[in-house]
Amino acid sequence: MRIVSWMLIGISLLALLACEDATPPGPTGPWQVTVSCDPLDAQAPTARSGNGFIMPIEFDVKNVTDQPQAFGYPSCSYHDSWTLDTTDCELEAQSCRRNVLERVVVEPGKSFVGHISVKLDKKTVGLRVGFQSFTAPDGTLGPNQQIVQLGPYWSNRITVTLPD
Repeated sequence: MRIVSWMLIGISLLALLACEDATPPGPTGPWQVTVSCDPLDAQAPTARSGNGFIMPIEFDVKNVTDQPQAFGYPSCSYHDSWTLDTTDCELEAQSCRRNVLERVVVEPGKSFVGHISVKLDKKTVGLRVGFQSFTAPDGTLGPNQQIVQLGPYWSNRITVTLPD
């Protein structure tokens, strides 16, 4: 009986965590970036951090061109490919031993998907996420090439409300 009570309390707390999609994304350049969070996801929020939570934000970076798009995505410092439009939260960074740009090719109409972790310290935070792709000036990636960072390409705005 106690286990059921604790499970109901946990589910109630997660139900208080809201993620609301406020504005649709708009394509900018080759990418349309959409972000969301699922408050009922078993991973959300994943951990307490100080006075706040670490929240997984799902991303979908869609190629809106009629050509394949290639870019480099850092193997462990993935947070370098993202920026936020607010100082009310921050990207959760990971330390790593070896960081390389992994080549990603996204076909027309297809998406690059995954999640990033955001540290939230305020009760309610509205945010947009910017995707910044790494590439060579000629659009290819290879050894000993000069790499440039393009973007940010901005997502839709979401509002996240933490439980009390």
